[in-house]
Amino acid sequence: MIIRKFCSTAILFLFLSIALFFFFTPRGGMGYYAVLFTFSLYTIPAILFYGLPVSVLSEWVSKKYTITGKLRYLLSGFVHVFAGGLFVLVYGILSYPGIFLNRHGMWDVGFTLVFLEMGIFFLFWLIDELLRMKLPNRT
Repeated sequence: MIIRKFCSTAILFLFLSIALFFFFTPRGGMGYYAVLFTFSLYTIPAILFYGLPVSVLSEWVSKKYTITGKLRYLLSGFVHVFAGGLFVLVYGILSYPGIFLNRHGMWDVGFTLVFLEMGIFFLFWLIDELLRMKLPNRT
């Protein structure tokens, strides 16, 4: 299970790096590799130290309570997506309280980051489930 989780992490990081290449235009003299390095400094620890434990916890709960079938997929997906949004929400509130609402009380960049992180955790869950289906004997 742990090997599959690390493989999911590596595949997700590669996917995000490729997506960063296609959706990012370097500005201010920063090249793609400098941006990728900076991106890696934040992404790899977040996935390893937050995403992996959440994924292991989700799998442990489904095994402990013998949850199977579609309910396991829904529960696991919900836990991943909820935890992803919660991570940015709590970090944003503790670090930058004004990141979610601007001075006019309108939606600001923080909520966009919450939904982006939820999407990344959804991708992590999807990759992990695909690997689980492809490698059933190793899980």
